[in-house]
Amino acid sequence: MSKAKLIDKEFIRLAVTLFLITAIVALLLGAVNALTKDKIAALKTETQHEAMQSVMPSAHEFTDITEDALAIEGMGESVKTVYETEHGFVFGVTVKGFGGDIEMVVGVDDSGYTTGAVITSMSETAGMGANASEESFIGQFTWKSGELEVIKSGNPSDNQVFAIAGATITSNAVTKGINDALRSAQLLTR
Repeated sequence: MSKAKLIDKEFIRLAVTLFLITAIVALLLGAVNALTKDKIAALKTETQHEAMQSVMPSAHEFTDITEDALAIEGMGESVKTVYETEHGFVFGVTVKGFGGDIEMVVGVDDSGYTTGAVITSMSETAGMGANASEESFIGQFTWKSGELEVIKSGNPSDNQVFAIAGATITSNAVTKGINDALRSAQLLTR
């Protein structure tokens, strides 16, 4: 047999072997995904409910009014879900941060003040933007109303919060999401 034919046979053998390995791995990944997708969905639902309860601890029921609420003109663009409670609203908000989407839950009471905010998912830079979920930053938004603003230094007024050092984009993104929730709550209470 010629050297060229041996190389061709070897190439075909390697290609078929790689194809088979790839197919088997793909099937295994598909099987693992099928086995875990329900568990992942349940975990996400549980995390969302815990976040909602933490931003509106006095609420006993959360009624999903997303479809009707999002039909109102002027709703915040980052607002994705809206739940009504006996004390106000809980908003599911998604904003664009430095490292990707930041998903959070924001509570707003009947008087138009935030009752809290919890970041449920983000991919911000560790040690910088990821600090947005720390109480020292996200806690600044509790019991705020009106249009909020990010500052880097000085003495904050009632509608100002301090930025995370080195993570201004993330700070502004979180503030935008909370502002959208506050504006949306005003529209829903009219």
